[in-house]
Amino acid sequence: MQNIDVRILIVDHDQDNNKTLQETLKKNGFSSDRASSADQALELFDDKPYHLVFVEAGLPNKDGLSLLSDLKALRADTVVIMMAHHLSFTEVLMCRAKGAYDFIQKPLHKDSFGQIGASIEFTLSQLKRWNGIIEDAEKNRRQ
Repeated sequence: MQNIDVRILIVDHDQDNNKTLQETLKKNGFSSDRASSADQALELFDDKPYHLVFVEAGLPNKDGLSLLSDLKALRADTVVIMMAHHLSFTEVLMCRAKGAYDFIQKPLHKDSFGQIGASIEFTLSQLKRWNGIIEDAEKNRRQ
């Protein structure tokens, strides 16, 4: 994976999952921040918006689906990947309808990391694409 400045946030109340995912990202050259609640995630996001956010669906106090909606309202181009042990068919459809890019089944296992890598590659391609569009628009504006 090519490493450019992609900001990643992991939101999960399960500290073991949080740490495992962060260590895996680090091994692949990506830094990330961690939050254990929706409120903490929103505070971090307000400080510096993230390009990619992994969100546990079953967060305490405020569920992951609500956090997904909040993140998309703050920055629609943020790639959000939902994580859960079990979701109903309706919950999966709601995640997709509210803008989740992907879903990862917990607990994380070796097949999960291929899926995570594909999601990061998608995020990187979107960043490159939009950065190019912005650069072109700025050139046109100056002319």
